Amino acid sequence: ASFNDRATQICKTLIFCNYLNLIPTPMQLNKTLFTLLFFLCLLNACKKDRIEGDNAVMLGTWHTTTTTLGCGIIVGIPTNPHLKLEIMESGRYKLYRDNDKIETGRTQIINGYVTFKSIKSESQLNDKVIRYFNADTLGIDLNSCKDDFAFRFIR
Repeated sequence: ASFNDRATQICKTLIFCNYLNLIPTPMQLNKTLFTLLFFLCLLNACKKDRIEGDNAVMLGTWHTTTTTLGCGIIVGIPTNPHLKLEIMESGRYKLYRDNDKIETGRTQIINGYVTFKSIKSESQLNDKVIRYFNADTLGIDLNSCKDDFAFRFIR
């Protein structure tokens, strides 16, 4: 077969495929690439770090004891009484007040601290870090000394 015959055959095949919508148009291709890029960004934005290793001691259920204001001024009665915090191995957390879920989110390791990232911008724990912990005590506050509440939890 000559070159012209092959070229004619290829053109007829392409026209037939285009007729059956088997070849995507540039607009369809852009839409597909945009959708793929959107989902990749969404997956990256939902990053959470698993709680493992030395940090595994913080897994489980915690209850508020005292609340601290600013740079260590202890408020004897919790300003948010009856808070219960559940930290899961998957890196997710849930915060309850009187058994009503008031917050949910994920944890990330930022600058060496387990940091809470809430779905809500106005939340109790968003951007706060676990400053110290042991088998029965958990301290959560901002990563700097500011006029904000910090929480102390026990098992």
